[in-house]
Amino acid sequence: MDTLTHQLDELIQRLEDAPDFTETLEELKSVYPFSRYEYIISALLAHGKLTFDEYLAIRDEYVNRNLYLHLYEMAPRTFGGHVGTRTGMQY
Repeated sequence: MDTLTHQLDELIQRLEDAPDFTETLEELKSVYPFSRYEYIISALLAHGKLTFDEYLAIRDEYVNRNLYLHLYEMAPRTFGGHVGTRTGMQY
């Protein structure tokens, strides 16, 4: 996540109103699926400071660095929840 944050911070500096944008980020409230990263990327695309191809490159790099991150997104019962159901035990 540090690499992604660093890449986005560098792109934010391309914005004419970078200080105001950074201040807005500090006050931004995020609720899934609307995150700080979604907000930054959308703004950079809208202001023409990030092309769609650049976005795809950043995305691909991130996904390749974090291939198994989706395992952490699984609920604990999803990963091993069936163990107790066979024996009648509940967790």
